[in-house]
Amino acid sequence: MKTRQWWLIVFGIVISLIFFLPFVSATTTRPLHPDEYIFIRRGVFANYYFTGNFRDPIWQSFDSYDVPKFAELFYGVVTKLAPESSAIEQRILFARQAAVFFALGSFCVLFWLCAQTKHWLWGVLAVSLVGSNILLKESLVTAMGDGPLLFFSLLYIGCAAQLFATNSSRRFRRMMFCGAALSAGLATATKLNGVINVFHFCLLTLIFFRHDLIRALRYVLLFIAGSFLTFFILNPFIWKNPILNLAVMVAARQVSIERQQILFPDALSSLSDRLITTYERTLAPQGIYANFANLPAAVPVGLLLFLTGFFLLGKEAHATTKTSHFRPRLAIFFSWIVAWLVVTVLLIPLDWDRYYLPVVISVSCFQSYTLAELLQRTYRKALCLIR
Repeated sequence: MKTRQWWLIVFGIVISLIFFLPFVSATTTRPLHPDEYIFIRRGVFANYYFTGNFRDPIWQSFDSYDVPKFAELFYGVVTKLAPESSAIEQRILFARQAAVFFALGSFCVLFWLCAQTKHWLWGVLAVSLVGSNILLKESLVTAMGDGPLLFFSLLYIGCAAQLFATNSSRRFRRMMFCGAALSAGLATATKLNGVINVFHFCLLTLIFFRHDLIRALRYVLLFIAGSFLTFFILNPFIWKNPILNLAVMVAARQVSIERQQILFPDALSSLSDRLITTYERTLAPQGIYANFANLPAAVPVGLLLFLTGFFLLGKEAHATTKTSHFRPRLAIFFSWIVAWLVVTVLLIPLDWDRYYLPVVISVSCFQSYTLAELLQRTYRKALCLIR
């Protein structure tokens, strides 16, 4: 590995740790979320899974079909390390101490992605915005599925960017392909919306190999098979009849969401509701989860940085001019950011905090890109004036 790459790795870990350490202390100060009790209680599935007891009726219960099993199995294993007499509140805090490391992993991968696709300064600013955002401080310290979903999704796009953009050996490309499929499968095995990564890879493949459809189809089929196998292994309740039981699970989730939209006053039933509420929460000058919420309300800094970043990043990701060459990694990362942003805004069912997590990640990437460009251009002009 080149010296520069080692330097980037060390620097990325240091920056990630700086913003990660406050998350560690927040694991004990953040109020317990009601859903954490559900995740920890369902950790009992780990007992049945790792003892090979797959015929127990519990696998066909509502708790089994409600959400995919990775997070629950993970917390089930982790809480086994806690004292047996611990109350559920103590076990939740114990699980948080393990879950918060998904945040550290996410910061490290995000920095590496930005540094590899553009510049280390973008990575520093992206981690800074994400790590200081109030929503992430609330969501990634809880013992639920948000941390694993974010980490595996970022890991997927990191592997995919390397796969499609590298000129390395066939062995390395195979490793990246397996890493992307495994990560996409684990993201889906954490939350069903992780399947966005699978669709994203299929679309990428059809675009990059549009002149070789046989190769594209082979990549797509192998990727779907690898991702599904990962999901299949971690979810025994679908083993007997995978297609039917998956359909039942998706239908059950849809019924649950529709029921929540009726019972809770935070329902977002129309596209206009989703667009307006998402803007108010993540981009408005005084938005609860906006990165620049403390600035004067008359100046929509966050929105301006977001729109500028979207334009600049999109322009550079698709550049094919003589002075600006096409950058596959940047284009792939850009498409992933946009995909998560658009799909989340279109489908967000309720005005609940954790549903905005993908939006905040995407918005932060665009805003930090704008800031990185401004700082770099200011630095270059300052050098010219000095000389």
